Amino acid sequence: MKTTQPVVRPRRSPGEILSPAHAAPDGAAIYWSPDVFGLDEEATCAEVNTAFAPADKWTVSAAVGLDVNADRASWNVGVACAVSAHVAIEVRYHDADVHGPLWDSRAVAGLKFLF
Repeated sequence: MKTTQPVVRPRRSPGEILSPAHAAPDGAAIYWSPDVFGLDEEATCAEVNTAFAPADKWTVSAAVGLDVNADRASWNVGVACAVSAHVAIEVRYHDADVHGPLWDSRAVAGLKFLF
């Protein structure tokens, strides 16, 4: 009997691992904050994202977003590997069209758990 391996879906919220039957590999999201970075400023961000599985247990994903209040864009691309049915490791690169302490490009490694 073949078991289904999890697919990691691109999200900004802390990790989410879904089975291929439940994954929506192409999508969009809107994020809103009334007090972004504690500055008493409102932020609305729109994002489109996609993901695909090039091999068993592996997922490649990417997203492009736009902060409509501040007219700045950001993007990310990552690779994840399911190490078990409930755990995945991921490496993701983030960048933006503006730079500063909160907007520098960076690579991030993550460990994701499915509860």
